[in-house]
Amino acid sequence: MDAVGEVDTSASVAIVSLSLSLYDFVLTVRDEFEYVWRKPIHSGSLLFLWVRYYGLFTLLFRAISVLSNRASRLLETSDVLGFVLIFSVQVVLQIRMHVMYDRSPTLALLSGSIFGIEIVVMMVLWSRQPVGSNTYPLYYVPMVVFEIWIGTLAFVKFIRRVRRLRRMGTGGDEDGGMVGVFFRDSAIHYALTIVGIIAFNVVGALSGKSLANSGLLEACFLLAGTRLILHLRAAYYRQQQREREDSAVELGTDWIVRRHRDATTITRLGGTEVEAFWGAE
Repeated sequence: MDAVGEVDTSASVAIVSLSLSLYDFVLTVRDEFEYVWRKPIHSGSLLFLWVRYYGLFTLLFRAISVLSNRASRLLETSDVLGFVLIFSVQVVLQIRMHVMYDRSPTLALLSGSIFGIEIVVMMVLWSRQPVGSNTYPLYYVPMVVFEIWIGTLAFVKFIRRVRRLRRMGTGGDEDGGMVGVFFRDSAIHYALTIVGIIAFNVVGALSGKSLANSGLLEACFLLAGTRLILHLRAAYYRQQQREREDSAVELGTDWIVRRHRDATTITRLGGTEVEAFWGAE
């Protein structure tokens, strides 16, 4: 009976996680069509499509693996797929920090090194723990450490910019909007990550069974990861449209067409123009 109860709990978590992700897909598919499919396909849009559809596949596979009598090989595969999803979202976070910190090579190298250590330690700890065991999954600790590192970078950058804008006596209308999107979506990501970790632990504590099913945590990463890219692309294209309209009023339609035909950069972040990774005309 205990085994049946454990399967029921894990199956419920897996189904809820998949359902939550599908519901979020329905909520955001219009923006996806508008700001991804109807725009030129670049690295940012490809990364979005990878996170979105690979994430849905991962949660579907986890649900199947749990419902199929908890076959060990399927559960192992679903764990690895979940790790790749988490790592993919963390790549998005690193790219965002790279942009926010003016492409600092030192910071990129440091973050990349910490990221590499995280992957190695997670996989080593995971390989030493039997799948489906009731031992607490310590292999998620490196993930939490890396999230704290990236979160600290985002928070420090935001505080510095707020202070600079206050000294300048401006509200940051010129470039603070895009930075605001960076920080807001980072906050959403960390809020969802915290929710996922809490749910991960609460379900395990209440059931008294294995904590190995991380479907809710993976769903939270998927929801946050898609927004990290989608919201920024939306902000970029909306800003571009506003600039196009304002310039057309001042200088005429012919000039603005020429201007945007040659445009290859987005708003200034920290005083340095950044290539349009997130979107381009």
